Amino acid sequence: MDSFTARKIFAFLPLRLRYFLGELIITSISFDARIFRDYVHGVLAVKYNLSNENITKILSLKDKYKGKRCFILGNGPSLNKTDLSFLRDEISFGSNGIFHLFKENDYRPTYFTVVDFVFAQNYSNIINNIITKKNITGILLNSLRKNIKGDKSTIWVNFLPTWANGHYSQYTVENLTPHFERPLLPEFSEEILRGIHDAGTVTYINLQLAIYMGFKEIYLIGIDHNYKTEKIIETEYEDIIISDYDDDPNHFSPNYTPKGHTWTVPRMHIHERCYYKARKIAERKNIKILNATKGGNLRVFKRVNYNSLF
Repeated sequence: MDSFTARKIFAFLPLRLRYFLGELIITSISFDARIFRDYVHGVLAVKYNLSNENITKILSLKDKYKGKRCFILGNGPSLNKTDLSFLRDEISFGSNGIFHLFKENDYRPTYFTVVDFVFAQNYSNIINNIITKKNITGILLNSLRKNIKGDKSTIWVNFLPTWANGHYSQYTVENLTPHFERPLLPEFSEEILRGIHDAGTVTYINLQLAIYMGFKEIYLIGIDHNYKTEKIIETEYEDIIISDYDDDPNHFSPNYTPKGHTWTVPRMHIHERCYYKARKIAERKNIKILNATKGGNLRVFKRVNYNSLF
């Protein structure tokens, strides 16, 4: 059987069966049982009402901020044009290399999220320092426990692979569906206890968390939705590249991804499909997701002037 025939057969299987087979394929390719382990753990926790300290912390987030607003920060260059002092009394989500701001700025996020295993490996000591000494609550994937210790306030969530247009999150199996098939919207977790879907952008994780926490208005800033990747050195792993820029043009700090550091390939078409799915879920729940980024190319969400919010 040739690869095209196999893909064609796969495309006509029921969605749930495709999802299950996809998990097994990814696990076998990556030689990593974390995906399947986290998935099973989440399903059992929900079905049998399992309880432990971490589950209690996840449940405590449910509708914790019902009716309030929050800010989700990206790490794009536009963040340099944004006055973060306005966020001093706001609830916000920062992620990954947001700590590059800390030396020059008083801003500190309420919640700090990391899902990128490459980033977690490169900056494990800094991440640990942030969530244990900065009075910031870390919400991290269980899969990162190998690199990050956390503390009593750290909340660990299960990893669920995200199916979107023939692509499974960080673990790449491209074109499992023929091009003529209607693309599928990615999954969006409304039950964080079961797990959370990662689709190659931590913003998607933060949107799932914000909706689970009950926020009525969600504002996005610093999400430029634009990457320059001309100058890259490919590695043996399809999803990992090595920066060849002297100054990082994709983030607010030129030292965000220094020359020679590895980072995950940005897949804009996947990100965009995820944002559309988040908007669809939010509209059903009568939640507003508004783009307050100064400039950038993100057009999925209605724009709003950042300064007008205060």
